[in-house]
This record gives sequence, C-alpha cells and structure tokens, in this order.
Amino acid sequence: MKYLEVRRKSNKEQLEVLESEQSDFFSVQSYQIKRKKEKEEEWAGLFAGNIKSIVKFAKQIPAFLEFSQRDQQILLKSNYFGIWMLYMSRTIKLLPKSLTFSDGSYFTKQQLEIMYDFEMVCLLFESISLLTRLRLNDDEFGLFSALLLFKPDKADIIDEDAAKMYYMKLCKALEIQIKINHGDKYDKFTRLMNGIHQLQILHTKHDEIIQKFGRNKEESSKYEAIIKESFE
Repeated sequence: MKYLEVRRKSNKEQLEVLESEQSDFFSVQSYQIKRKKEKEEEWAGLFAGNIKSIVKFAKQIPAFLEFSQRDQQILLKSNYFGIWMLYMSRTIKLLPKSLTFSDGSYFTKQQLEIMYDFEMVCLLFESISLLTRLRLNDDEFGLFSALLLFKPDKADIIDEDAAKMYYMKLCKALEIQIKINHGDKYDKFTRLMNGIHQLQILHTKHDEIIQKFGRNKEESSKYEAIIKESFE
C-alpha cells in the first residue's frame, strides 16, 4: 500500500512539474510575442520619422516636383530604403553594431534580430558599413541620395523617360564630383554603383516583411499603417 501511495504521489508531483513547465513555456512565449510587438511599434515610429525626412529632402529637388504626385509617391516608395540606409551610414559609427536615429534613440543589432530574420540584419549592417567606409562628403552624399531616388525600376511610373534622364544626369554628376575630389584612380563611384543592387534586394526584403506584419487580411499592424502614413 505504501508503495502505491508513494507511486501515486510521485506521479502527481511529475504532473504538477509538467504543468508548471508548460505554464512557464507559454508565459515566456507570450512575453516574447509582446516584446516583439512593442519593438516593432517603437521601430516604426522612429523609422517613419526618417521617411518623412526623406520625403522633405525629395521635395527640395526641383526635378522631383516636375513629376505627378502619383509618380512622386512611386519613386519614394520604390527607393526610400536605400536612401534611409545612406542616412544611417552616418550614425552607425556613433555606436558600433547599432543604428542611431536623429533624436538619439538607437536599436542594437540584437534588437533588430527580434523583428527581422538574421540574414537580413547581417546584410543590412554589411551594406551600411560599406557606405560608411566610403566616407561620402556632403556633395557626394546629396548626389547619391538623389540618384537613388530617381532610380527608374518601376514599370508603373508614367513619366519613366524623365526618371531615366534625371538618373543618368545624376550618375554623371556624381562621377564628376568624385573625380574632382579623389582623381581618376579612386574606385568610389564604381563601388557605389555596384552597391545599388544590394540596396534594392534589402528594400524588397523589407517590403515583404512589412506585408507580413499584418495580423490578418482585414487588420493591418500599426507598423504598416505608420509607414504608409509617412508617405502622405
């Protein structure tokens, strides 16, 4: 009898331990989901502020204002991520493996991995570090930002010919500016142009992630809403 009682007690204790472990697991999982959501919304607010700065920059370019409002939005939405990365390349040296925003807020590489997949975060920091190492001066920075803005890779732009024309003019202006600053031997222009494709890959990945942030077809996440609003 005593053996059976001990065995029942042992089984009961094991069941209680199992239930406790399951409870702990779901508590941790719930906390991680909540933390991820909080980080997404915090990031969205900071990121949207940067996009608004990019929109403001674009509207200071006379050639950009020649496009219809529809084409302006397409150019911005197609190319904002590369310009944002260029902005970030000037702040990454303040805190290694972190992205610092204009108000002093920052996200570490580890925090970004909560929201994005590991591969994208690595590619993001690799690309931004490359831009940082190129040490663009203010003139080069402005020209390359404008060049990225006019990159005509969207078939639904109405005035695609104008976008191509301004893009080629900016390419030439940037090449001349770099030659003036560094001479013919420096390969900064080639390295910048070669890096555009990688910036576009990251832009596509980022857009795909924004689309996944919606919890269902009827309800979009705050992240997606904030990003959309920043272009308006």
